[in-house]
Amino acid sequence: MQETRITALFDVLPVYDALLVLNFAEDELLVDRNTLAALQTIYAALGQDAGADAFAELQSVLEEALPAAAAVQLLEMTRQYFSYRQAEQDVRAAAAQQSNDPMQSYRQLVALRRTYLGEDTAGQLFAEEETQVPYMISAFAVARDKSLSAEARAVRLAELQEAFNNSASRMDSPLARKVLEAKVARLRAGGAGENEVFAVREEVLGSAEAQRLAERDQMEGSRPKETGAHE
Repeated sequence: MQETRITALFDVLPVYDALLVLNFAEDELLVDRNTLAALQTIYAALGQDAGADAFAELQSVLEEALPAAAAVQLLEMTRQYFSYRQAEQDVRAAAAQQSNDPMQSYRQLVALRRTYLGEDTAGQLFAEEETQVPYMISAFAVARDKSLSAEARAVRLAELQEAFNNSASRMDSPLARKVLEAKVARLRAGGAGENEVFAVREEVLGSAEAQRLAERDQMEGSRPKETGAHE
C-alpha cells in the first residue's frame, strides 16, 4: 500500500480527496464540475500566494496520484486557475467601488474566465454556475421591478424559468438530470403518455439513454405496490 505523501508546504489530504472524484477518458482528464471542485480545493490548500516550492510539491502529488497526461493537464490548469483567481479579486475590488449593473459585472467575470482558462475549459468548469447565475440575477431584477404589474411579472418570471429549464436540461450534470425529471413529472401529471416522455428524454439524453429510462420505468411500474403493513 502506497503511503500518503506528507508535506509541510500545504495540507495534502484534502487534495488527495478531491483527486479521487475526478473523471477520465483514456488517461485524459474530463473537465467538469469535479475538476472545478479539485481546483478550488487546491487553491484553498496552497493559498493564493503559493510559490514555486508549493507548486513543485503539488506536481509531485499529481504525478503520484494521477495518470501522467492528466497530471500534466491538471497542473497547467491549476496555474491558470490561480492567475484567474488573482484577476478575479482585482475585478471584484474595482466593481465594489462602482455601482455596476449586476449582469454587466457577471459578464465581465465570465469573460475573465475565458481570458485565463480558455473558452472550452471555462465553459466546462463553470457550466452550471453560468446557467444558474444569469437566471437568478434576471429573476431578482424582475421581482423588484415596480413598473411591472403582478400579471406581467408572473409572465416574465415564468418565461425566465422556462428558458433556464431548457438550458439546464441540456447540461451533463446532476442539475440537468433533476430539471429533466421534474419536467417529466409535470408532463405525466398533465396526462402525457410514455411516447411524449420518451421524446423529451431523447432530445436531451439521446435515444439509448431514453430507452434505458423507459425500460426502468416499465420495470418499476410492474412491481407490486407495498401495502405498508405486515400481517
